[in-house]
Amino acid sequence: MTFLKAATGVKTSTRQRTQSNNHSNISELLDNLLRGYDNSVRPDFGGPPATVEVDIMVRSMGPISEVDMTYSMDCYFRQSWVDRRLAFQGGKETLALSISMLARIWKPDTYFYNGKHSYLHTITSPNKFVRLYQDGRVLYSSRLKYPENIITENSVNGAIEG
Repeated sequence: MTFLKAATGVKTSTRQRTQSNNHSNISELLDNLLRGYDNSVRPDFGGPPATVEVDIMVRSMGPISEVDMTYSMDCYFRQSWVDRRLAFQGGKETLALSISMLARIWKPDTYFYNGKHSYLHTITSPNKFVRLYQDGRVLYSSRLKYPENIITENSVNGAIEG
C-alpha cells in the first residue's frame, strides 16, 4: 500500500514509513534510557560488584621472540555485562548501537597485565560494535592489536585484570 505526499509528489511505501518510525522510536527509546543516566557509576552501585564476561578470539599471533620474551597478537576482544538501567521493552530483542553511544554508557576499565603497547584497529573506521539486549546486557566488541607483549608466567596462565 502506498500513499502520495501532496507537497512533494513523492511516493512512499508503508514499509519505508514504518522503518522511519522505528528509527525515531529507537532514538526516543535510547534518549529515555539515558535520561538521568550517570556513566561514571557502575551498574548496581552499592550492591555486589559488576560481573564482566570477557571473550578473546585470536585472529593471528606472532612473531614470538624467545630472546626478547615478546609476542604480538591481533584479536577480537569482547566484553559483556548487565546494566539494568539500560533494560528496555519493545519489539526488538537487541539494539545495535552506534559507537558514539560508548561515550554515554558505563564501560569496564579492562586492561592486559604486562601489555607494553596496544591499539584499536581504526582503518576506515574504528573496529568496534555495541549491542544492547532487553534485559540490559551490553555486548561490546573491538578488534585490538597487541604488539610486543612481554611473556611472563602470569600472561602464560591467562591473567587478565579488569
